[in-house]
Amino acid sequence: MLTAAQRVGSNAGMARHVGLPLADGFAAFANGKHVAAFDAIEPVRDTANGFGGSHAQRDLLTLKMIEAAMRQGDARRARHCIAERRTHKPTAWSERLLARVAEGTKATQRRKPERNLVSVGSASAARA
Repeated sequence: MLTAAQRVGSNAGMARHVGLPLADGFAAFANGKHVAAFDAIEPVRDTANGFGGSHAQRDLLTLKMIEAAMRQGDARRARHCIAERRTHKPTAWSERLLARVAEGTKATQRRKPERNLVSVGSASAARA
């Protein structure tokens, strides 16, 4: 993807502006850096439809942000994303997510949220 992002054209632009940030976000999530994951995915979530994915594939980005927010103990961000999701896709799943946030908030009130904002992977460095 790094090589594709360095080329010229619409595919290269998509790799640079959507693909690399999403790759960074998913890598951060996999490495337990949930603040970095949320922060990498959020700016491109609403323009990621440019890659031509289905509604379900695009919904995955919102679900990943919700999970990242919950894992970092940030109930406010999780509830915000769930509210947006409910507007576009009102399902019982959103209600279950809200219940998880409420339960997780009770369990993590004594913990402070992760605040490590370090970039993940070489993809971030390649954009610099």
